[in-house]
Amino acid sequence: VLNTSANSKCVCVCAHADLKMSLFLKPLTLAAFAATASGQCSPVGQNCWETQCCKNPKMLCHAKKEGWAMCMSNCTKGIHKTDPKKDQYWECNVLAKCAWGAASGENCMIKGCCQEPGKTCFAKVEGYGQCRMKCPKGWDCTKVTKPHPQLAFPCNKKYEQCGGDGFRRNPCCQEGLVCHGKQPAYYMQCVSKDEANNTNKKAADDDDDEVANVDFSAQIKGLPEDKNAHAQYLGFYAFGAAFMIVASAAFFIARQQMCQRRSSHKALCTDDDFQEETFERVSLEG
Repeated sequence: VLNTSANSKCVCVCAHADLKMSLFLKPLTLAAFAATASGQCSPVGQNCWETQCCKNPKMLCHAKKEGWAMCMSNCTKGIHKTDPKKDQYWECNVLAKCAWGAASGENCMIKGCCQEPGKTCFAKVEGYGQCRMKCPKGWDCTKVTKPHPQLAFPCNKKYEQCGGDGFRRNPCCQEGLVCHGKQPAYYMQCVSKDEANNTNKKAADDDDDEVANVDFSAQIKGLPEDKNAHAQYLGFYAFGAAFMIVASAAFFIARQQMCQRRSSHKALCTDDDFQEETFERVSLEG
C-alpha cells in the first residue's frame, strides 16, 4: 500500500523534477514505490539487473552492460570518466519489471510482459515488439511471454559479432546488414547482404570441388561403389583359376598329340627319369 501522506506526495513531485520524466512515465515511479514496499528492490550501489527496481524512489535502474545495472537518478549514455578506464561505457537503458504500452516505444520483448493489465506483448518484427490490446495488421503477432534481456542493447555495427559460441548480447544488426558466419556455431558477424551472398556462393563452389575430387580419387583407386565388392573380387579370382586350369589341360593334350605324331619329339613325352636314363645310354655308347 502506498503512503498518501503529504510528505510522500512531495517526494513524488521531487522525483518528477529530478528525472525530468514525461507524464506517461509517472506510473513507473508508482511501480517503484510498490516494489519498495514489498522489499524486493535494490539499494544504491548494488547491482539491480535482477530486481530491476530501486529502494530509493528517486532513482531508476539503469543498465551499464549485460548483467550489470545500478540505481541512479539519471544516466547519460556513453563514457563515464569516473569509472575504471577499461569499463567506462554505459548503455543507460532503464530496467523495469514489465514494459509499458505503445506510447512509450518500449520494446516489450526485452521483459516479456506488459505493465498495463489487458495488454499483450506482440512481436512486430524480429527482435522488437510492443504491448498492445490487439495485434495490428501486418505485424508478426507472435505473443512474447519470456524475457530477452539481450535485446536491451543496440544492434551491432558492421563486422561486429552478432552470434556464435558464448555470445549473449543483442543478435540483431544495423539496418542493411545481416548476421552471417562461415561457422555459425562458433562465430557470426554483421556484414552486408552482398558479402553474405558471395561467401555462401564461394562455400558452395568449394563443396562442389571437394565432392568432385573425392569421386575422381575413388575412380583412380578402382574402389567399388556397391555393397557386393567382395563378391566381385571372389568372382574374378575364381574365373582366373578356372582359366589357368583349362589352359594347362589344353596345353597337356596338345603336347601329347604332337609327341605321338612326331617320333623326333618322343623324348618330350616320356617321364623325367626315362629321359635321364636314355641320355645316359647314348653317352655311354658314344
